[in-house]
Amino acid sequence: MMTDLADEGQTPSDEQEADSKDAAMREALADIDRRLSEISEEQKAFRQDALARMTAREQMKTVLAAVERRDAEVTDKAFLRTMEQVAAMREDFHKLCAGVRGKLGTLSAEEVLSSFEAYSIDLENILCDGGVYIGPFPYEKMNAIHQRIVGIVPTGDPELNGVIAERESDGYKLGNRVLLKEKVTIYKLAESMRIETPSETVSDDNEKQEDQQ
Repeated sequence: MMTDLADEGQTPSDEQEADSKDAAMREALADIDRRLSEISEEQKAFRQDALARMTAREQMKTVLAAVERRDAEVTDKAFLRTMEQVAAMREDFHKLCAGVRGKLGTLSAEEVLSSFEAYSIDLENILCDGGVYIGPFPYEKMNAIHQRIVGIVPTGDPELNGVIAERESDGYKLGNRVLLKEKVTIYKLAESMRIETPSETVSDDNEKQEDQQ
């Protein structure tokens, strides 16, 4: 046995020392693992404690922030899709123009107009896909936030004052934001055309009789 150890260049004391070093290394690694586990548990406990200490207002802020991030992601996706559709439509429009230009001598005005009218439908589809509402706003009387006056119709009826007489164009809205106001013509009271109500007529007659007396 001694001969074999001598041949390998190691003595019993060298072997014991190596085993001792290995054991010490394993113990040190195990101690590091235990310490890391303790730190991880301390961090978890700290996060749970911090969450428990959050006020209702702070929790609401956290929830709102998460909702805003989600809404932003949804909006970004819708916007990206809209831009892709606009890009494709621009290419189609260029092709259409090139085709019309090459057939100016053979196309009628009606054929040219119908070609361009198709793009109105494409634009409407793109806006609707992006979440835009297109159409009249649900107001019978003038609403300055959603509508813009482009014409006036004089009236003598006080009850019609400010009422929409005609809708000239659609309104456009994305969520709670008005993108483009609806153009409207409204009735406006004209004193020269004012219609006297029965009560006003009786009152005026009484005043005239008192003046005569």
